[in-house]
Amino acid sequence: MESCHKLTLEDSRGRVPLPRFGGHGRERPADGAAAETFDSVAGTLHDPQRWGLSSEAIGTLGERLYEFWRRFRNGFKTCTRDTSGYAYDYLRGQLTMDGERNFANMARNMTGDDGQALQHFMANSPWSGPGVFQQIQAEITATPPWPKAAR
Repeated sequence: MESCHKLTLEDSRGRVPLPRFGGHGRERPADGAAAETFDSVAGTLHDPQRWGLSSEAIGTLGERLYEFWRRFRNGFKTCTRDTSGYAYDYLRGQLTMDGERNFANMARNMTGDDGQALQHFMANSPWSGPGVFQQIQAEITATPPWPKAAR
């Protein structure tokens, strides 16, 4: 199904403030300590040494994930529905959970529900997979190549 909400690459990369979702239709904290608490996961998952990242780099990962989702969220909207909150929950679950990444466990960890809506989003929602891939291809094409290293 064709999306009604089209943005150019430049618009999608713009700094237009949008609500931050912590599950379909639920706003999450915007900034500060509340947002950090909201995004935290127990255990060593965010241990910088585990991933070879500095503490400073780890501190921005939640915001970078949100910005990534925000660029692609219009691909999960139709003329009558906005299922982009489920896309955020799915992406966040895939990237932050240590194991057992099934719909029920992701939903339980991300939103506290049983996963049925998240499973329905992936299996039956009318969002356009090819549309999302077209946006990915457009971003790759628009990204300048890495500078060649001096030998």
